[in-house]
Amino acid sequence: GLLADGSLPQRLSLQPELAQIQEQILDSRAFANRVELEARHSQLSLIPKPGLRVGDLWNLVAELLGGASSHQLKITCSCHSVDVLAANVSKSVVVKHVCRLASAKLDEILRVGDQGGWPGNDHELLAAFPSLSVDGVSSDRSTCWNLAPPGQSGPEALRAYFSAMKISTGEFRLDLSRLLKGMQ
Repeated sequence: GLLADGSLPQRLSLQPELAQIQEQILDSRAFANRVELEARHSQLSLIPKPGLRVGDLWNLVAELLGGASSHQLKITCSCHSVDVLAANVSKSVVVKHVCRLASAKLDEILRVGDQGGWPGNDHELLAAFPSLSVDGVSSDRSTCWNLAPPGQSGPEALRAYFSAMKISTGEFRLDLSRLLKGMQ
């Protein structure tokens, strides 16, 4: 939805399959007092408490769900959490919505994220061209590039991208010389 739409996000109950996973997590000793759990309609977010790294938490979640082949779920990582998502949840849906609003083609929408490598939460989003990462990239050399000046990531890298954009009617270009200046 658009930011001006006050009716969103809708407060819907947790999907049954995710509710079942939530119970497994709450009942598991491996997660006891080690994570903070946030539940939304089609997403469970597990935030590690001090002493537990996100990568180790991802391994715990993958192990918990690994033996259950009936799960139609995705497990992704961000820099601060592990998310268990319903299979139909995708940031690509937002890109398609923007295409409709802007009467644009998919390859005319720049995607930007921070976790482009698998199992990053932006892996699917940044797998399409054109896309830029402000942190981790995928192994696909045709997209998900990090062009930020060395040492810059996250918001700093995003600012570098925005400052390097040259916008004209109906298009924009990245002025790589501006990005190179940030490297000096």
